[in-house]
Amino acid sequence: MQQAAASKKRKNKPATIAAGCFTLAVIAVCGCGGFFMIMDRGGESAYVRQLSAWTMAKQFVTQSLRSPSTASFESDNDDYQDPTKCVLPISENTYRVHGWVDSQNGFGATVRSYFVLTVRYNKERDTWSVVEGPDFVSN
Repeated sequence: MQQAAASKKRKNKPATIAAGCFTLAVIAVCGCGGFFMIMDRGGESAYVRQLSAWTMAKQFVTQSLRSPSTASFESDNDDYQDPTKCVLPISENTYRVHGWVDSQNGFGATVRSYFVLTVRYNKERDTWSVVEGPDFVSN
């Protein structure tokens, strides 16, 4: 009798371990995915959309500079511009972007200019456009 009970416990042990592993895997995937990415209705993460808005804003700003080839949005001084802090969602597909760019002015001197602009994503056409700006303020 004891042998039968012990045999039954051994048979259930692998199933219990498998169920436990499955549960932990589901918690890990859902928990981490939910923690790192908040999905919007279109299935694209809010973070990815912010990165896209930041990338397009840099292109629009670069195009409006006097010397576009000298544009730099990075610095040797570790002045990192975090897209999650530089991009503010205004509506579902519209973003207010602010930051700085180092570029040469008309005299050849490199200056840092601070900018702000509003960009919009058109889902149907898969295109970005400028709604307002870019407006610049030099130091």
